[in-house]
Amino acid sequence: MKNLTDVNDYRDFLRSHAAIKQLNNPHWNYSVWARALGLSSTSSLTKVLSGERKPGPKMVDQFVRYFKFNPEEESHFRSLVLLTKDKQATAMSALLRRSSQKESSLQKRVLELFEFRLIAEWQHLSIRELFRVKGLSLTAAKIKKLLKDDLSLETIDKSISLLKGLALIQKDKYNELISSDDHIHTQNEIPDSAIRFYHEQKLEQAKRRLNDTRVEERDFQALTLLLNRDDLPAIKEKIRVFVQGLEQEISTKQVDQLYQFQVQLFPVTERFSRKCETQRSK
Repeated sequence: MKNLTDVNDYRDFLRSHAAIKQLNNPHWNYSVWARALGLSSTSSLTKVLSGERKPGPKMVDQFVRYFKFNPEEESHFRSLVLLTKDKQATAMSALLRRSSQKESSLQKRVLELFEFRLIAEWQHLSIRELFRVKGLSLTAAKIKKLLKDDLSLETIDKSISLLKGLALIQKDKYNELISSDDHIHTQNEIPDSAIRFYHEQKLEQAKRRLNDTRVEERDFQALTLLLNRDDLPAIKEKIRVFVQGLEQEISTKQVDQLYQFQVQLFPVTERFSRKCETQRSK
């Protein structure tokens, strides 16, 4: 039977399991397997194996229980299912090859879109950032206590497993989990539902912190301004340069809390019918 970590397509792993079972037991068939998985029909299983359909979240959970995956295997299996849904086999293979190798010495990497979709829920990058802090000796219970937004221990454990599977956290020489060295950024100017979902969650968090955090511990700024839309690319680039510079400046400082920094720039009106000048102050 193929090793799960050696395959780039979860169906190869499932088919390999079926082939071994049939070799060892002539009476074993897909109907037996479907019952063992707790599926209501055999056809749903055969369609998954043939590639006619993708397993939904419930079926993925059934496979995880059936194979008794450890946390890292479970994370890898779930990642394979999600990546295959994107129908980007070449990109998927590149991700999996990179996950099994040591990262380069670069201090920044762009997170590919298909990879970001796996960690689009807000807690993943927040938890990953906590593992950059030395001396915290993090556990799921400690992370739960630190976070202002309530998460279950199960959700935190799954997040840790996923981050390990994507090599975003890893064990150091003392066998302690730490964040990988890279500062992570997604690609720019990419319209994708996962990126929108991530920012929606962060905006909701900002609303909560506006109401439950003392003004001395937060800062909200708003600026309404007129501009020429032709200048928008240059303005956005200046914002990116500022954000990256801020990240580099504070990355060497001693820390005692995790913050979320956001900048929003969005149109309040439709574009004017013609280019107009602003009034000059006298």
